[in-house]
Amino acid sequence: MKTKKALNKAIVELKELIHNAKNATLTLHLESLTATKSTNYSLWKATSNFNQPKRTRPPLRLADAKWARTAQQRAEVFKPNDGTGNEDPNVEGEIRLDQAG
Repeated sequence: MKTKKALNKAIVELKELIHNAKNATLTLHLESLTATKSTNYSLWKATSNFNQPKRTRPPLRLADAKWARTAQQRAEVFKPNDGTGNEDPNVEGEIRLDQAG
């Protein structure tokens, strides 16, 4: 148990050190930029996306109820039905159900 606590403490300290190093590097970089026309407004360009929300991809499920993790698996989810498999969607029936409800 002591080794796990020590490991977790070391991980937290390492993450904090990495965060501080990234922050110091970013601060140094931003301090060297200017917001003038002669530098093509490099300070504005560097900071324009700071307040933008992160875009996340919603999770996708495969036919076997597992999560699609790789790009190839995600592509398989959206692959058009070629009619050779057992799954043949009844699109017309689904449309009628939607219109009736």
